Amino acid sequence: HLVATTTPHEYETFIRPLTGFSEFFTSIAVHEPDQTQIKNIVSQEALYLESKFHVTVPYETVEECVSKSGYYLSDLPFPEKAIKLLEEAVILASQAKETRVRQPALMTQ
Repeated sequence: HLVATTTPHEYETFIRPLTGFSEFFTSIAVHEPDQTQIKNIVSQEALYLESKFHVTVPYETVEECVSKSGYYLSDLPFPEKAIKLLEEAVILASQAKETRVRQPALMTQ
């Protein structure tokens, strides 16, 4: 068994034209979660990062990560882009020896 991921565009461009190869694949469309689900997923990640880095992540920071990541990280899907931005904020706070994660400069511009 093999599991592979690709975008619909890449599938149509590179895999589908190779009929002998593409017949071994079944396409499964995976859609991004809605905003409520994204916030729940990112909140769960925030809990993990809080325990790992010994910081507090306010819910407002989670909300900012979700809303701003759509603008700043357009090449990644949700919730991955919001989690990446949250991780960056937590790492910056940890390196600055802060106990509370504030919005990084990227998010306040």
